[in-house]
Amino acid sequence: RNGTDTSPQFTEMLQATHYLNMMQLCAEHGLDELGAKCAVTLLRYSDFIPTDKAFYLSGIFCKEKGHTNLAFVLLNRYVDLVEAVEDEAMVDSDDFADPKIIPSITDAKIPATHYVTNEDDREAVRDWVLSTCMDSSVAKELPSSESIHGTIYAGLFQSDDPQCIVTGFPVSRSDQMVMNDGSIANVRDWNTFVKKVKKDPDGRKNGFLYL
Repeated sequence: RNGTDTSPQFTEMLQATHYLNMMQLCAEHGLDELGAKCAVTLLRYSDFIPTDKAFYLSGIFCKEKGHTNLAFVLLNRYVDLVEAVEDEAMVDSDDFADPKIIPSITDAKIPATHYVTNEDDREAVRDWVLSTCMDSSVAKELPSSESIHGTIYAGLFQSDDPQCIVTGFPVSRSDQMVMNDGSIANVRDWNTFVKKVKKDPDGRKNGFLYL
């Protein structure tokens, strides 16, 4: 085929690949908060990333980086997906009932096979969810859409603001930095990433001034 494929599906596939790579880069360079945001962003790309993989990766990343409440919600959903694969059952979406949550996150697609192939590893996640469920200090539900601005939860909800090229999170106008190609970045997150990794999120050596 001549030319470049600019279809929405192809663009979303590229975005899914980009944010998966960004999550891994952030993990490698100790950029915990940016990596957690990228992990949450992966949840919206269920057409390209199996849902159990997306919830597992994002849940484990948030757990390791101290976002215990969000990790619980995500890994609880992962356990539901594991059981759905094994029992060919439906998944309860009560934890994601807020109508402002991104639809591709709410509408779970049941994968045909397990992303985590080792049963002991799946059981370890189940055990952590069960033990955390008994911990009264950990909230067991997502916050409302009115209280998520500027938090790790913002990536789960629909927004009119553009996506950040670094994390995929919505960027309010006051925080925006516009790239030469028209893409948008959160100024603070861009500078944090570039200063540490020494290249821009597209992989090029950066030639930008820090703001």
